[in-house]
Amino acid sequence: DSRARRDVRGGATAAVAQVAAASAATDGGGVGRAGVVAAQSAAWLIVSLPMGVVIDRTPRGQVMLVALILCVAGAGLAGIATWAGSLPDLGLTSFLLASGTVIFMMAQTASLPALVIPGALPATNARIETARALAMLAAPFIAGWCVTQIAPHAAYGLATLAAADELPVVVTVEG
Repeated sequence: DSRARRDVRGGATAAVAQVAAASAATDGGGVGRAGVVAAQSAAWLIVSLPMGVVIDRTPRGQVMLVALILCVAGAGLAGIATWAGSLPDLGLTSFLLASGTVIFMMAQTASLPALVIPGALPATNARIETARALAMLAAPFIAGWCVTQIAPHAAYGLATLAAADELPVVVTVEG
């Protein structure tokens, strides 16, 4: 449960940071910023379809570990792309980061019944979804504050740290 809240925190901040950072650090205009959002959204369509099969056939703890590594790499590289002002690189790294988030969320959802007592599953799902909703509500403010008060790439630094913070917990997940 706490593992889900921590990953949601980083994923939500990174998701909102895409547009804020693209707006503040690059000169891509509206179409360029829309391309970054499209790259992020494309991960949900392109990655989710084949990953369902992979998650069903691979130990979920391993899948979540790989997903978090993608999140750490994607967020870190997105921060560098933002700092460099490269909209195409920001689009690619946004896709990488969103892919890690998609994979993690799918593996987490699939592993939940094995990690929770069956009678507690509805309450656990409710807590996870509440945490996710709260994170998505807070994320625009956190990312916006980072972009305007620190630097455009700061939100990605926060997302990188949040995903990296989760790595030690995920290595303990079996199956």
